Amino acid sequence: MRFKGKGSVVTIREPFPKFKRCKIVLGDNCSVIIGSTPYRVSKLKIFANAEHSKCFIGKNSFFFSDSEIILRPEPYKIVSIGDNFMAGKNLQIRTSDAHSVIDLSNNKPVNFAKNVIIGNHVWLGYDVTVLKGTRITDDCVVGTKSLVTKDCSESYSIYAGIPAKKVKTNVTWDIKYPDVY
Repeated sequence: MRFKGKGSVVTIREPFPKFKRCKIVLGDNCSVIIGSTPYRVSKLKIFANAEHSKCFIGKNSFFFSDSEIILRPEPYKIVSIGDNFMAGKNLQIRTSDAHSVIDLSNNKPVNFAKNVIIGNHVWLGYDVTVLKGTRITDDCVVGTKSLVTKDCSESYSIYAGIPAKKVKTNVTWDIKYPDVY
């Protein structure tokens, strides 16, 4: 954990997750809250470098490995992940593009940072990227290698592809393996 600024807080609820090679970097007046979970958290990186950034991770969340949550460079952005969340390896969540895209007619940036909101009981598969300004509603699955650029707004649905689109409805998911059923 590295505090690059002042006034930042990290709160980890009991029972504490089992952390393995994780990294949290905070700027001024940032907060990270991680809910209690029985699952390990391996190689999760949270970069809340921008002032007043907030990252909330709900209880019973599971990050497989090598996930990154990036809140920078613009201040006052939020990544909120609900309870009972599961992520495959190489998840990327970004509140910004990290660099400016400039409108040549007025020389002003057009790609400002936006919040990312992920509901309860969401499963993001292997190598998923979630971009700024997106909302993923409760009870959704996002398929392997998908790029979420717009809201996934229908519960009990699977979204997949580049960009992610709804591909199946009337489904839910469980952390247990299929052979248990």
